[in-house]
Amino acid sequence: MRRPKLYFTIPCRNQIWLWRSILFIKAVILIATLYIIINTTIQSYLVAALILFLAFFILKLVPMPFQNSIDVYYDRLVYKTKIKEVELYFSQIAFIDQDVVSDRKDEPYYQGIEFLDESMKSLLYIEGIGYSYEGLVTLCNRICSINQEFTSFKNTTSAFDFNFDEKAEI
Repeated sequence: MRRPKLYFTIPCRNQIWLWRSILFIKAVILIATLYIIINTTIQSYLVAALILFLAFFILKLVPMPFQNSIDVYYDRLVYKTKIKEVELYFSQIAFIDQDVVSDRKDEPYYQGIEFLDESMKSLLYIEGIGYSYEGLVTLCNRICSINQEFTSFKNTTSAFDFNFDEKAEI
């Protein structure tokens, strides 16, 4: 059986890296302090300073681990966390509730995205903090384009059903 083609992955780089880096910094500072206390010569101060410098330098080079990720295939997305894995087909999604915050100076970001079915029940809620804005925008656009192209909802109140007929009665 052929494996389905993975279009793109949206990784989440969240608070786990902050926690690990703070723990690493505390351990390095403790080791350097113990080394200084044991050897009270001038060379020990230089070695301790070198250890601290290398600790911060290595901290920048070590890649961040992925806590969560969203794998996007042709017709579905797979939301992976440490605890669970949720597979959601685009045809199940009728509405996308996007909570975008744009008060940062750099760029807007998603506070959260909720995928809803036709009866407005929540299928999946993704907390957007930690994901790239461009990746989530691409995901939402992909869902909309696939659903407009291949899915015909019976419900006329669907968010994907656009009608720009000027002669329509109100």
